[in-house]
Amino acid sequence: MYQAIQNTSSIKRLADGATIPNDPRLSDYASYLEWVAAGGVLQPFAQVSFAELKAQETARFAADREKLINRITSIGFQASVAGDTAQVAAVIALRQALVAIMQTPSIVAATDIAAFKLAVRNQYALLISQAPPSLQIEFAKVDK
Repeated sequence: MYQAIQNTSSIKRLADGATIPNDPRLSDYASYLEWVAAGGVLQPFAQVSFAELKAQETARFAADREKLINRITSIGFQASVAGDTAQVAAVIALRQALVAIMQTPSIVAATDIAAFKLAVRNQYALLISQAPPSLQIEFAKVDK
């Protein structure tokens, strides 16, 4: 049996989970066509709920956010030792904003995964734009 794959012309062979490209030159695809000719019916792709997609994206973001929080906390500690109260205040404000980012109204209000990703990206961009240059550099490091 075979199943459609969302947003692609490839198919999934359910027996072993193999992804088979839509290419008649491939023996696996030829076998699929023979199966269809013999009366086989392609199963529709499995729908993934918004809640599940949101949880996956939130987990990815949380991992990056933790790296960033660790980096800026180190900067804050160094600033504290050096007596740079402005830098310490900036680190504290950024850390608090990062911790609370998922409660931002635009993120909470998202009703599909595209809107959710866009809201997170926009809020992240806002935080970057408001951070001092010494902290903005840390955002770029997390993406690498």
